[in-house]
Amino acid sequence: MVHTLRVYVSVEDLPEPRALLHIFGRMVINSFTVTDIELNPIGVGIYLGPSEIDHSCQPNVVTTFLGQVLQQRITADICSNNYSDAYVSYVDLLATTSERRKQLKEQYYFDCDCAVCLDDAMDALKSSTKCGNAFCTNPIIKNDG
Repeated sequence: MVHTLRVYVSVEDLPEPRALLHIFGRMVINSFTVTDIELNPIGVGIYLGPSEIDHSCQPNVVTTFLGQVLQQRITADICSNNYSDAYVSYVDLLATTSERRKQLKEQYYFDCDCAVCLDDAMDALKSSTKCGNAFCTNPIIKNDG
C-alpha cells in the first residue's frame, strides 16, 4: 500500500507505515457501503458521525442512501439522545447466526454476543414456513433430524 501511495504522494507527505496502517484500518472498519434504491452496492463512503453508531443484530436505526447522502432513521424508541443507545446492523440480518458472526469477525474484528446471536431458536424461525392451515398460528420449522 505504501509503495502505491508513493506514486501519487511525495515520501515527505506520507505518514509512517505503522500510522498509515492504523488510518487504513479505521477507514475499512468505519466505511459504509453506499447503495442504490434497490440496495445494490454502488460505492463506499466515510461518514464520520454515523460511524460512531455501534452494531446490534437487533438494531433500532436503519441506514439508507439518497444518492450519496446517508440517511439514518430510528425504527424503535431510543430513551436518550446518546449515540450509545442507537444501534445499526453491520451485516445482513437474514443471514444465519454463524454467517453473521463470521462476517463480523472477519470484517469488523469482534465477536457478537447479543441476545439475537445467543438465541438458538432464531435461526430455526428464519428458515421456517407459515402453516397453510388458516387456524394455525405456529410456524412450520424444518427438523434436520
